[in-house]
Amino acid sequence: MLHGKCELMKILITGGTGFLGGRIVKHFLNQEHIITLASRTNAPYLEWCKGVRIVAADWSDMEAIGSLCSGQDIIIHAAGMNAQECITNPASAVYFNGVVTAQMAKAAAENGVKKFIFLSTAHVYSAPLCGIVSEGTCAKNNHPYAFSKRAGEQAVLFVQQQNAMDGMVLRLSNVFGAPAHTNVNVWTLLVNDLCKQAVTSGKMTLNTAGIQYRDFLPMESFLHILSGIIYLNGKSYSEPVFNVGSGQSLTILEMAQLIQIRYENLFHDKIMLDVPKEVYEGSPVMSFNFLVDKIKKAGIFSSSELTAAIDEVLIYCKKNFS
Repeated sequence: MLHGKCELMKILITGGTGFLGGRIVKHFLNQEHIITLASRTNAPYLEWCKGVRIVAADWSDMEAIGSLCSGQDIIIHAAGMNAQECITNPASAVYFNGVVTAQMAKAAAENGVKKFIFLSTAHVYSAPLCGIVSEGTCAKNNHPYAFSKRAGEQAVLFVQQQNAMDGMVLRLSNVFGAPAHTNVNVWTLLVNDLCKQAVTSGKMTLNTAGIQYRDFLPMESFLHILSGIIYLNGKSYSEPVFNVGSGQSLTILEMAQLIQIRYENLFHDKIMLDVPKEVYEGSPVMSFNFLVDKIKKAGIFSSSELTAAIDEVLIYCKKNFS
């Protein structure tokens, strides 16, 4: 059994200097858990997470990985190569997102870790994401980012089946929000990119007609759900894989228009939204419904206001880029 909700836990967070990892570190640190942050990169700018034990991770050394896992109650594995890095080097993507995850899960089980949570992606299902997508939907995306994440998922689920450790896979939709610190590059994420465009240039430009649907999940909602996952018994599920999203889809254009409204309300200034009409005409519209019934039934669903999360990113951009 895991510790009760009132007791402190020892939590190892890999990729702790990244976008998701950094916010996860701050979230659980605020709950006064004992946090270890593991990262490949040296991080001299970690004043933002005082009180955290910081470890430089050597993912090629199984003994070092074992030492990292030893004594931990929970591991949240957020480290991994992003989509662009995976395109550039598919072989490394398979190694890091797949093989290293398998090594981490194995080492965690061997060292008595109670729960191992792997942060995967909704993009394992298809490209583009469309139709009704539940955890039972076939994962068939051949993009290097998707198939390498899928390899990591399979490794975690295998270890879950073979050991007492509780292994769980979270397939995240489009999580957005302000980063934990300024050294994180999150400005290729759609919402973050549009907010930065608005602040730095006074306009937002879409590269497409913006008719693609996406499930946008505010960071605070994700963190609330993750807190619930910590205490959920994955062993009670035949396959502990969970879609983590808002369960509501907007088009990219609708999101851009919402950012436009929030910018004007916050800063009392107009910004332009440039949408290429020639791309819009004749473009097919594909619906997308990302089902989150599983986390709803578990009682850990959270639905924060998109507007509050957008405001958070806009204010961050105004402070750091204006």
